[in-house]
Amino acid sequence: MKHIAKLVSAGVLTIAIFMFIATSSSIAQTSDQSAGPNAAGYSAAPSTANSQAIDDATLKQVAQAFVKVKLITQKEKSAVNDLQDEAAKQKIVQQAQAEKVSVVKAAGMQPQRYDQILQTVQADTGLQQKFFSYVDQPENSANQNM
Repeated sequence: MKHIAKLVSAGVLTIAIFMFIATSSSIAQTSDQSAGPNAAGYSAAPSTANSQAIDDATLKQVAQAFVKVKLITQKEKSAVNDLQDEAAKQKIVQQAQAEKVSVVKAAGMQPQRYDQILQTVQADTGLQQKFFSYVDQPENSANQNM
């Protein structure tokens, strides 16, 4: 029974990662746009990092940021769903994007690197299991209940 629960949990998190990668690409784009016109452009083309190049500490950082960004995304969707005014919706989306970028940077990484790692996790089932174990750690669970 515990094995089934873990599989279901891993499946839900896999779906969350797939959905989140689309959102996280906009994190990097938002970050680049705020950097100014002379900043190097972020390519939304998949640029996966080598899974061997991702150490445990980095994967833990990404997992911690992922939990926080996921929470921001959930709050954003809830707030936007309750509104009819398009300008108000856009403002909430922009604020949420800025918060996501801030969370990723506060975790000690650039949004592009964060996106690359999530793409690599998505493509590597072994890395997914390790990533999910970090996402499920008690300190991250506490963040989800904030």
